[in-house]
Formats: sequence, C-alpha cells, structure tokens
Amino acid sequence: MDDGSLVIQDSDRTDMVITDLHLGFSAEISQEKKVVIPAQANSILYRIGELVGRYKVDTLYLIGDIKHSIQVDQVHNWETIPKFMTQLSKIVTTKIIPGNHDGELKTLIPRNIQLLSVKGIQIKKGPSIGLLHGHAWPSAEVLSSDIIIVGHSHPSIRRIKRVTKHSIKRDIIRYTSTIPVILKTKLYKNCVRDKMNIDTDLNDAEGALIVLPAFNRLISGSSINTLTRPLGGLFFERGCADTDNAEVYSCNEIYLGRLDELRARFNEMLK
Repeated sequence: MDDGSLVIQDSDRTDMVITDLHLGFSAEISQEKKVVIPAQANSILYRIGELVGRYKVDTLYLIGDIKHSIQVDQVHNWETIPKFMTQLSKIVTTKIIPGNHDGELKTLIPRNIQLLSVKGIQIKKGPSIGLLHGHAWPSAEVLSSDIIIVGHSHPSIRRIKRVTKHSIKRDIIRYTSTIPVILKTKLYKNCVRDKMNIDTDLNDAEGALIVLPAFNRLISGSSINTLTRPLGGLFFERGCADTDNAEVYSCNEIYLGRLDELRARFNEMLK
C-alpha cells in the first residue's frame, strides 16, 4: 500500500490498483462554490507515474469512478479525460472496471485502454484476487476470489480538535480535516450469494475484503469513525461485510486500529 494505491507483486509481474479519481470534481465544486479550485488531473497523473516507476508496474487497474459527473456531456469531461487517459496509457498498460460515475466512459478513452465488465475481474491465482468497484454485485468468478478489492466507499477518518473558548469558559469541539484510510475486513460470501439469488457454497463461505480510499485528494470521503449508517457499497449496505472488526490502515500501511475501537475513541473524545 502506498499513497492510497495497492501494489500486487508476483514473481514475474507487478500490478497496481487505484480507485475513485473523480476527474472533474474540482470543476464542479468551483462552479458551485464560485471559487477557483485547481484541477487535479495533472497531479493525479504525476502521482501515478511516480508509483509506476517506483514499483515497476506492468498493469494499472483503475477500479471505478474515473470521472465525477455521472453523465458524459460535461465540458470538463471532454477537455480533460481523453488527454489524461492518452497520457496515462503511455506510462503504463491500463485497464478499467467502471464505477457508478462512469456512464458512457468508453467514448472518452483511447482504444488501447481496456474497459472491463462492471462485475469485475479476477487477476491472480493462489491466493486469488478479485477487483470490483463496489456499487454492483460481482461475477461468480470474482466472488470466488480469496481477496476482493473495492473502492466506492471513500473511507476516511474525521479528526477533531478541542479548543478553549474563553468567553464561555469551556472547551468546544472543532471538526478539522479527514484522513483517507484503507479498510481490511471479512466478506461473508454466502450472504452475497443469497442477495444475488445463487447457490451457497459452504466450502467458500468467507474471504478478505479490502476497501481503498479515493485517489483524488479533494474527496473528503465517508468518515468511518463518525458514521452511524452502513458504509457505502452493496457489501456493507446489505450486511455482507464485518464492519465493526474492520482493520483500519493509513495510506502508507500503518495500522490504526479496529473500526469499533476508533469509533469508541472518537465518541469518548466528544464527552
């Protein structure tokens, strides 16, 4: 794990997985808030290039939400994405699993970038690894993977600061920034099979689920230590993933604790 990416190294190849670029998000926010927010495309391209060079990546998998606007007919999509994807394809072999924001994405990408099924892909055997955005159910092959990697949920941790307000002679809580994080937890596969109306498999009941944060640093994400509702994505929304015991890591692989512990700690700080 490095800078929100997940690097998968084998004896003969190296793959890298990132998610949720949300290209065009800055343009949308600038328009809504009437402030100028720098575009992120060049920064994102530079960061990907650094990671590809550092780990000698053979194939880059973008697992969804390449663009921010769901519809394709936005000026910033046509101005930004074709150029971005063409430059990216010159850096590394790139394959895309579409996300829920990627309607008609095929019209914006060059032919040498492969657009895969929304149901995901299995990329490695022993242990097998499946890739999926997270807003749609996986294929049977992807679900059979030992490890499934998704995006979509944008996990982050909300930070707070206690400040003394002298005029009222007491401390008050100030919400500060959010920090993107990576989650690792159990996936209950037969729960997924039940929701998909397919046969259960007692010999393949559980797997590992890894949730990556948004690669776009402007995306504040879902504050997992403050949420009282399920995380986004079908696995969490339908109760097929172990939320409370999810392990939380920084984007550079520092273990931060279990999710239930981080929530308890946050609530204690609010008292």
